[in-house]
Amino acid sequence: MNKLSNNLISILRLGSDPSLAELRQAILADVSLPEARRSAIASALNTVGKALRQPLETLPADPLRLRPLLSATTPAMAGLSSGSWRNARSLLHAGLNHLHGNLLPRRLDITPSDGWAVCLESLSKASRLRYHLARLARYATQQGVEPEGVNDAFMVRYEADLTQRSLTAEPARVARDTASAWNEAASLHPDWPQLQLTIPDNRVRHSLPWADYPVSLQLEVERWLDWLGRDVFADRDFRPQRPASLLHRQKQLALYLGALVTTGQEPASMTSLASVVTPDHAKRALRAIHLRGGETLSSHLAHIANMVVIIARHWVKLDDAQIGILRRLERQLRPTPGGLAERNETRLAQLNDPRVLERVLTLPQTLIAQLRGGGAPHAKSAQQFQTAVAIEIFLMTGLRISNVAGLEIGRSLVLRKDGGIDLLIPRTEVKNNIPISADLPPTSAAMIRRYIKVYRPLLGEPNSPWLFPGSKPGTHKTSGGLRDQVTLAMERVCGIAWHPHLFRHLLAFLQLENDAGADGVVTRALAHKRSETTRQHYTGFQTKAAIRKHDELVMRRRAAWRGPRKGRPA
Repeated sequence: MNKLSNNLISILRLGSDPSLAELRQAILADVSLPEARRSAIASALNTVGKALRQPLETLPADPLRLRPLLSATTPAMAGLSSGSWRNARSLLHAGLNHLHGNLLPRRLDITPSDGWAVCLESLSKASRLRYHLARLARYATQQGVEPEGVNDAFMVRYEADLTQRSLTAEPARVARDTASAWNEAASLHPDWPQLQLTIPDNRVRHSLPWADYPVSLQLEVERWLDWLGRDVFADRDFRPQRPASLLHRQKQLALYLGALVTTGQEPASMTSLASVVTPDHAKRALRAIHLRGGETLSSHLAHIANMVVIIARHWVKLDDAQIGILRRLERQLRPTPGGLAERNETRLAQLNDPRVLERVLTLPQTLIAQLRGGGAPHAKSAQQFQTAVAIEIFLMTGLRISNVAGLEIGRSLVLRKDGGIDLLIPRTEVKNNIPISADLPPTSAAMIRRYIKVYRPLLGEPNSPWLFPGSKPGTHKTSGGLRDQVTLAMERVCGIAWHPHLFRHLLAFLQLENDAGADGVVTRALAHKRSETTRQHYTGFQTKAAIRKHDELVMRRRAAWRGPRKGRPA
């Protein structure tokens, strides 16, 4: 607090954990600040509280703790324009800096030193490298460090300052991207210092590479996957599992083994599947996964427990007593059926605001309207149109993201001569082996045809059969790439946290909100095998719609009885 005015210190008289409400009160009372400045900061703090939907009394005046809350909030979520939200965050930063006195400014408006200026001159002003390295140059100039003084230790300090002394979103990612940009600049430009920086690995891993386990285990896992489905002639009493299911099982096993390692089990001791699926090992590994998941029962945990039972019973063939222990353990770990996951319930609750629901349902048209007047189509506008098309398909069909990403023109996406479009997805490409057929509305078909004709050629091979071509020739866009596009658009325009699978739940939400008895429609639209699956997942929607109908009945009865009547007190 070396820069904090004595006046503000005396006003705050706080411990080490002041709230934004206390900061606001202190700012308003600090006569060392001009009155207009005090008013602007106080107003900005109110705006931040409204945007975060929390009272200022519950929000800490601490950059480290505020960052995740601010990072998850977009201008649309705050109900503000991008400029207004930037201004509010800038004034929040000013208020926090007035309190703490050592924050890095949001923009380092410092002229780089001569040495840094020479290096930056070698980079294009509009390049990605310049974007990352210009900020590093200004920070280094502030610290009195020239380009030759940048090394891994300096980058550690840079990340620490971004984390502790700024409101920069994702400081670890910024530091990683900057180190990557430095190395690329060094390889491309001889005037740049030739030292290669270590790229930080910020990923959280819960499993080890398969190469870290004994070869005997690796080979047995391959034979197990062959038995599950890769070998159609294997001796099994069930249908071969699909490639996507096999990959999922392999990932589950890797997570299970990784959890065992966290309990102290040496990877070298895991020489076979029989050595890792005993009841003792299962309890230790599943307990570790349970703790990592916040000590809550989840489908993820239950599915891993089920995988252990399958291996122990059908592959390793443990004795009946051990199988019994594992089965009881699996039953204990199953979450109570019924309803959606709490996180998904929370995200769907965002649609209770009619204005938000309207923004979601009209998002494809909004994205396309934003392109008007933007000149000839180019790669950036093509990607935005692509996002609009993807969201339109999600909204109209409730398809899973893997099916949307893999739509192939002429096969699963059929362009009819009358202008219509059919979606025909065979059972082999659907999670539960139920084929999907849909006739898209005329407006949706027209949008997709325009995308195919005008915008898709700008995003990949013009003759690619894929509706969403990938960056590599002959491939389609990955599910992760499509997910990022959709999620970003939902945040930026609709102001909500969202992921593509929620469009399936939105289909059920709309149908059951309109008619509590529409579970049969939802079952067929989402290609569920059993209506019980629909009822278990969406019972909350049906309950809400049923209670609303009851409320309407009560209100009609009240209206019929309204007003004084003979024999009844007024």
